[in-house]
Amino acid sequence: MTAARLSPIETRGLFLFFLNYLEVQIDRGLQFILYS
Repeated sequence: MTAARLSPIETRGLFLFFLNYLEVQIDRGLQFILYS
C-alpha cells in the first residue's frame, strides 16, 4: 500500500497516531531519566 492510495483523512489519521506514539515514547524517556 503506497501513500498515494491513502485519502487525506487516512493520512492525517496516521500522522496523528504517529505523533501521539512519539509523544508517549518521549514522555516515558523523560520520566525514566528524571526518576531513575
